[in-house]
Amino acid sequence: MPSNNPHARLLLWGRIVCAALGCWGPAIRSTPASDEQPLEWVQGSCPAWFTAEQRRLLEIAQQLEMPSAEAAVQSWTIPIRPDATVLYLPVPLENEASGSPPYNSFARAWNGARKKLADSVYAAALDAAQAGREETAYRLLWRTLRENPDHERARTALGAAPAGLRVEPRVLQGRAPEPHLGWPPRTYLRAVSPHFELLSR
Repeated sequence: MPSNNPHARLLLWGRIVCAALGCWGPAIRSTPASDEQPLEWVQGSCPAWFTAEQRRLLEIAQQLEMPSAEAAVQSWTIPIRPDATVLYLPVPLENEASGSPPYNSFARAWNGARKKLADSVYAAALDAAQAGREETAYRLLWRTLRENPDHERARTALGAAPAGLRVEPRVLQGRAPEPHLGWPPRTYLRAVSPHFELLSR
């Protein structure tokens, strides 16, 4: 009998999908998101408070001439494309003790914003699981780890899958025609790892 506990539903779904895919199958291809999926969360939208904090930290990074911090904040938001599916992978948090005092202060603020956003995304995953939208919930769990790779409940729900992503994918140019999408040679990229293959154009 299905559990009414959304945390339990996420944990069960993570185990089922992990088993079905063998902790990721040989290929994951981009497919359009269905109408029932909350695009604002699945496709990368951020709440207003995060956007405001992102803007504030970007201005600080620019004023203090910290190009790496500026790049991290500026590139974080993913453009929403309703014709594509976004695959999220865990991104390490900033090291809060590796730089100058201003940088360390920035890192603490940026990490704090990411962790708070991760909690919001995880709450959306719970809502999706409770509504029976397991595919959406599963994708939101991965977005949770993208925002905060140390999110304990998301890692528990996903089981062994996140641990298998320690190998950095190789990015290669597609040399042959892509038969499924009809892309000519050398017009797309392939990100290849032991667990999945992604195509991007």
